[in-house]
Amino acid sequence: MTILIIGGTRGTGKICVEQLLAQGKQVRLAARNAEKARKLFGDRVEHVVVDLAHPDGALKRAFDGVEQVVFTAAVGAGPAKESEVRAVDFEGVVATVTAAEEAGFTGRFVYMTTTGVHHRSAFMGFLNFIKGDLSGWRARAEQAITEGGLDYVIVRAGALTNGAGGQALQITAGDRPLTFGTWVNRSDVAAVILERLFASDALPRDISVVHA
Repeated sequence: MTILIIGGTRGTGKICVEQLLAQGKQVRLAARNAEKARKLFGDRVEHVVVDLAHPDGALKRAFDGVEQVVFTAAVGAGPAKESEVRAVDFEGVVATVTAAEEAGFTGRFVYMTTTGVHHRSAFMGFLNFIKGDLSGWRARAEQAITEGGLDYVIVRAGALTNGAGGQALQITAGDRPLTFGTWVNRSDVAAVILERLFASDALPRDISVVHA
């Protein structure tokens, strides 16, 4: 079984790759920065160069022989122009869904996003200010996924923290507001993503994950 990770050179996506390798899984890593990807994982993964902001035929080829997909790609940490958010967090998702369908992909597609996309809060208002309408473009990306023909699961994470993980989690169906008190460890989110990736039942298809 080959698992495609899109966005696996940093953050939660990187942890997903590490956890999959620890489980003995075969991983194909689609990343824009090939040098960084090779420094992180060497020949332990199969490398494919894909730039979501400027997708080409490589994105469709990345799905060849793939049975499951995890999408954690997003604009980088810190402020971002709305054009950058739109290019990666929306148009990149649309291009990926289209490539998957054109490639005949029939496996599970797990998309990671944030909680609060469909709820107003001070925290989300701040994110929308520094990352040009993040929630609006993420909502459009979700629509592209849910209206497509993929076997999808959307995993929404609260405010992300680093560390060893292993905390008790509160997992609920659907979206929930993003607040300064709804945090979750990246390692724990990665574990939930992989659990949903391999679960026999995709339901519920939309979940929020925060620490209990």
